[in-house]
Amino acid sequence: MMEVYFRPLATACLNLGHALRSMDRLDTAIELFTGAADLAPGFVPAQEALGRALIEKGQNMRVKPTGESKLLSLPKPTEKELNLYRSAIAHLYVATQLEPDNAGVRVALSEGLRHWGVLDGALTHARRAVAIAPTDPNAQYTLGLAYAALGQSQAATDAYRQALKVSLSQPADFQAKVQNSLAQALSALG
Repeated sequence: MMEVYFRPLATACLNLGHALRSMDRLDTAIELFTGAADLAPGFVPAQEALGRALIEKGQNMRVKPTGESKLLSLPKPTEKELNLYRSAIAHLYVATQLEPDNAGVRVALSEGLRHWGVLDGALTHARRAVAIAPTDPNAQYTLGLAYAALGQSQAATDAYRQALKVSLSQPADFQAKVQNSLAQALSALG
């Protein structure tokens, strides 16, 4: 039980990591989150923060389409991106084992699995997040993303509508993101 003694230090690393992440110093934040997760492996916030940061780093590596290339699909993830997602999923899976009813961790795990290309797993964890927290707009939105990735536009539309319904207290940029996803799902329906 030495981990209990390291939890305050892990918390300090975690807090500093969040501050650095908000200042666009993601690599340094990842180092601190890794330190926190190593110091206290059973500390779910450290595992979750590290998983989310690794997913963000993978997303930042994606080539953003411009102009006519927007019509084309994004290229397949590189091996480096896939390794980031694998690592993120491993940390988030540890967190789900420690706290199976943590909807936020399930949302992050679903996102990581979706980016890694494990779409059935992404849907499973998104559904579980919604079952745990049906009024969580992030869980509803993540469920819509999982359905959309599987080509299930009607189910995605329903999830996005539910996300909008429960997102009144969310920032405008979140609501706009959900509305854009809803518009894409509706256009896929025809």
